[in-house]
Amino acid sequence: MEKTTITISKQYNGPPASANGGYVSGLIAASMAGAASVSLKSPPPLDVALTLLSDGQSAKLINGDTLIAEGHQTDLDLRVPSLKHGFKTTPIAALETGEFEPFDSCFVCGNNRQVDDGLHIISKSVENRSDLVAGQWELDENISTDGFVKPEFIWAALDCPGYFACAPGEAALLGKFDAEILRPLPLAEQATVIGWDMTPKTKNGHALSGRKRLAGTAVLNAKGDVIAKALAVWVKVTRDVIMKMGMQ
Repeated sequence: MEKTTITISKQYNGPPASANGGYVSGLIAASMAGAASVSLKSPPPLDVALTLLSDGQSAKLINGDTLIAEGHQTDLDLRVPSLKHGFKTTPIAALETGEFEPFDSCFVCGNNRQVDDGLHIISKSVENRSDLVAGQWELDENISTDGFVKPEFIWAALDCPGYFACAPGEAALLGKFDAEILRPLPLAEQATVIGWDMTPKTKNGHALSGRKRLAGTAVLNAKGDVIAKALAVWVKVTRDVIMKMGMQ
């Protein structure tokens, strides 16, 4: 396997003390061609030299003897719902009464981050579409190379909207992330990121999968073309887990 050293800057945090899961998954996926499936095993540390091992078809990210994440090539069969032009959004109601507030400093969705140091994708409910959330993504040159958004930032953008779609107000962490970039995203484009809840439910609306939540996400350009798509498994945890991880 090819060995590479990766250090994730504290700028790319999800929880305050660890890296954004989508961003980390994108770094791992970069060592493989096509769609990739990444499983997160432990919180990715910031500003620490990590080792990426890859053979082009699978990869592992490790910190000493600790497995941070592992991934492999996959096929992603995921239908992306349509989003009409001129859609309107409203705040996500579940966040008002939920037991958990998302991280304000998250590189992707943090309210305290600005476009020049974060992606600042604020997901909201799409009016007249109970199955969808959406957030505008203002593209910035800091996340680009040669006029195109770097792949790891597309992976990052696909992360948080999934949480807001399937687990708003719940303490939940990204566990597994399958994603595929279908076409490059020019910096000059306008982009929207959508998320939709795919968690199997009972007739009363309760999750059939216990602690697991399932969400689809996609990055769309101004024409509505799908730039990238992802399928995520989120795992519900207790607030104690969050506290022990030094996240909040």
